Amino acid sequence: MKLGELPKGEKVFIDANIFLSEIFDEQETADECMKFLERIKNAELKGYPPHTGSQRSLP
Repeated sequence: MKLGELPKGEKVFIDANIFLSEIFDEQETADECMKFLERIKNAELKGYPPHTGSQRSLP
């Protein structure tokens, strides 16, 4: 499943590669990653970023 195909309201883990793709402007994935992050910002998806020090499961 592609990031743009995730249904509204889905709970998603945000892998660090999503941020790195945007930071380093990897042409193949940067646009899709930015749209994914915008969907989280707009509350279309519930995003969970990586945690440092401990692993936590989705609620």
